[in-house]
Amino acid sequence: LAGSPPFHGRASAEVMAAIVAVEPVPLAAILPGLSPRLAGFVGCLLAKDTAARPESAAVVAAELRAIESTVGSDPATATALW
Repeated sequence: LAGSPPFHGRASAEVMAAIVAVEPVPLAAILPGLSPRLAGFVGCLLAKDTAARPESAAVVAAELRAIESTVGSDPATATALW
């Protein structure tokens, strides 16, 4: 979605350390035209605190469907909004 992974490192151990210790750049900062709801949801998916993340894949799927219904799924607008 952002064009690059949220965490970087030269080796897998560095990437794993970043996942644990580094806050990713907010998606809205990378893609300013992105739907705020989608940007916020991606932030929740990357939350360090497991209690802040969705409880299940079903919750993730439901939220993505709800976001799609608000921004639409037309490929012409999906690039700007998604």
